[in-house]
Amino acid sequence: MPEVDPSRIYVAGHSSAGTVALLTAEHEPRIAGCIAYAPCSDVEDFLSEALSDPFLPRFLPGLREFAKRSSPRTHVAKLKCPTFLFQAADDSVVDANTTRQFRSLLQAQGTSVTYKEVPSGDHYDPMIESGIPAAIAWINGLANQ
Repeated sequence: MPEVDPSRIYVAGHSSAGTVALLTAEHEPRIAGCIAYAPCSDVEDFLSEALSDPFLPRFLPGLREFAKRSSPRTHVAKLKCPTFLFQAADDSVVDANTTRQFRSLLQAQGTSVTYKEVPSGDHYDPMIESGIPAAIAWINGLANQ
């Protein structure tokens, strides 16, 4: 489509869709930037209680391998595009420490990462109130570079 600038394709998502946004950016080199609001960046850790259940493998064989494969942390070395991470410190679904650790992994490998954390609001409202405006400003900043 002539209206689409292929050098400005971004991927974004919140919560599980934020996880998918990170995975997409890790595996699709044409992505110009990734925005992930309260993503589950470590699926294995997120599912640790379920994965420790000794009976679960009988009913869901391969779950542990699936959790590892579908974890952005597993593929972090492939994430090269600029990345915007957003998190509320009091998120009751995604632990902010996990997102902070993911940010540190990106920084350690030299990936351009912007991290914005708000102190409260839980899992959804801060993304609407603060996260989306901050990500739009971030994209505009990238466009002006």
